[in-house]
Amino acid sequence: MTEKDFEKQMRALNEKEIEIARQKYELKKQYLEEYPIKINDKVDCNEKACWVSNIRFTTL
Repeated sequence: MTEKDFEKQMRALNEKEIEIARQKYELKKQYLEEYPIKINDKVDCNEKACWVSNIRFTTL
């Protein structure tokens, strides 16, 4: 494998990786748009009022 071949294959893989990351971001965004809890919503936290400040995906 030549250096040019290596660079070409790495560039193609990097482009795929960027596209996958974009698709994952869009999927999460779409999911959160339909999620029943939104940022700044008031929720019950052990019988105290709390406000949602952020939502994080902890799996996948």
